[in-house]
Amino acid sequence: MDRFLMKVLLDYPAPADEGQVLQLLRQEEQRAAAKAASDSFSLGQEVIFQARREVAAIHVAPAIDSYLIALVNATRHPADYDADLARWLQLGASPRGGIGLDRCARAMPGCKARTSSRPTTCAPCSTRCCAIACN
Repeated sequence: MDRFLMKVLLDYPAPADEGQVLQLLRQEEQRAAAKAASDSFSLGQEVIFQARREVAAIHVAPAIDSYLIALVNATRHPADYDADLARWLQLGASPRGGIGLDRCARAMPGCKARTSSRPTTCAPCSTRCCAIACN
């Protein structure tokens, strides 16, 4: 996976929440260490390569390509779509944003055992894939 595929902004946790996270992580580490001592699980390299091949085989219809391209171009030329949108966007998505959106549009159906992408699959990914250039 490409480290530039998505951008997600997170705020710092509250001190009490951070304490709970630390406790939870410690408990999970302890359980994992105990389980690892009795059970060794390994995800083989071929399993990962097979998953990549399956995602690469997901069908993306020309209409989905047009939709993805329109989303990316809306970030590059927002005034063509809406004057208010143009106030919010200063930079458009790079080509990498479009590539990331395409990858996510293919990976999401693969996770749900579908063989083709849908617009409803693309939209949730668009803000994360294009946020690198838009934020």
